[in-house]
Amino acid sequence: ASGGTLTLNGDLNNSATVTIESGGSFLQGNSSSISNVGIFRVQRQGSTSYYNMWSSPITSQTGIPGTSYLYSSSASTQDDSDDQPSDPGWSSYNGVMTPGRGYAGQGGNLATFTGTPNNGNVNFGLYYAPFDNTFTQTVPGTPFNLIGNPYPSAISAASFISANTDIDGTIYLWNDNGSNNYSRTDYAYWNGTGGLGTGGGPTPNGYIGSCQGFMVRALNSSALANFTNNMRVAGDNSQFHKPGSDDSRMWLSLENADVRNEILIGLLEDATEGEDRMYDAVKLKGNPDIALSAVDAATEYAILAFPPPLSTRTVPLKLKLSTTGNYYFVANTMENLDGYEVYLSDILTGTNVLLNEGDSVPVNLAAGEHNDRFFLNFVPTSFTGIEENDEANITAFVANERLNVKCEFCSSDDVLELMDMSGKRVMAFENAPFFNGSLSIPVDALTTGVYVVRVINDTKAYSQKIITH
Repeated sequence: ASGGTLTLNGDLNNSATVTIESGGSFLQGNSSSISNVGIFRVQRQGSTSYYNMWSSPITSQTGIPGTSYLYSSSASTQDDSDDQPSDPGWSSYNGVMTPGRGYAGQGGNLATFTGTPNNGNVNFGLYYAPFDNTFTQTVPGTPFNLIGNPYPSAISAASFISANTDIDGTIYLWNDNGSNNYSRTDYAYWNGTGGLGTGGGPTPNGYIGSCQGFMVRALNSSALANFTNNMRVAGDNSQFHKPGSDDSRMWLSLENADVRNEILIGLLEDATEGEDRMYDAVKLKGNPDIALSAVDAATEYAILAFPPPLSTRTVPLKLKLSTTGNYYFVANTMENLDGYEVYLSDILTGTNVLLNEGDSVPVNLAAGEHNDRFFLNFVPTSFTGIEENDEANITAFVANERLNVKCEFCSSDDVLELMDMSGKRVMAFENAPFFNGSLSIPVDALTTGVYVVRVINDTKAYSQKIITH
């Protein structure tokens, strides 16, 4: 039944009909066997009209649900500009489904796989080509391979990743949400940092359901995909497509009423400042209308992890949009970030917005790419003892190596101070050069970080934090 688990430790002489309904699981011991003179079938609910990634739980399944396609890593390219309407690696296919390999099917609705269920070890080689982090390489060959769960039960993504050290530690799941405009169709992700969805379907929970195909990235020419019974789990088979509870994480999306894209940032003790196999996920741009990425060392990530910073840690954001319009940055979830203030910085407008969970920041954006404009800044609260004056009508920002301050109540008789977050004075003017409540002075020697601008007159002191990049 759906949601149930049938476990076989011995042998089964099947002369009747055994049906594992969609969401159900069938577990076998390594030494168990089935004499299948009857009917053994596994059912899986897919999308009626849109694309599903499939894998067969049966040894010799012929025919893929729906209009079917085979993915060739050797024929595909790493140029994401040629992926619309389809990547050159796809071709029509109607043959036998090899256990452990993944396939695509358009439509299919309720699929039924009939035959002898796969059991025991399943392994095969993966195609490898050097990874191009710019995704502009037009020469055929990509390290991304479409594989799939070969069993009639869910498997643990963590167990699969741990056992396959020549594969990058991220599972890429295609999420076609079934909307006619494909507004939230894209890849969902899971790795040691957490799960990242598209907003149009379930967020991956660390288990790969039966019949589910998924993408992985081979790390070298020796890479194999190895599946074993030890990876199989009872239940957790409802998702068709767990990190530590103390991890500090943030899910940030860019969205409007029509489109949405999300990234996950993790501040993890086990992460490094470089690319981590288990915790970082390079961005695959499956949605032509919107892409939001976190950038590190010129590589775009959907999931980016780094050690908990002792000083300000800045994460550049990259945006790609097909349509000009009004969008929102949304701080969807913020977990265990009590020790940090998180700011969204806009270099163009000079604004730094302190984010709390659920906050939404409006921004008007033109179609195209936006680089070096938006940044996330994680500032330890131990550095933020200097408080801003909420009553002060003061705006300060750095642009083009100049400090710009607007203050309704400020004049040339006031004192202007610029301090770092330890309280050390970086510069000061006894008679600040305000004119009509504004000033602009050069600050070309500032390093990246958080500073406080303070304006002092005879009666009050006004202050505001700024972030330089």
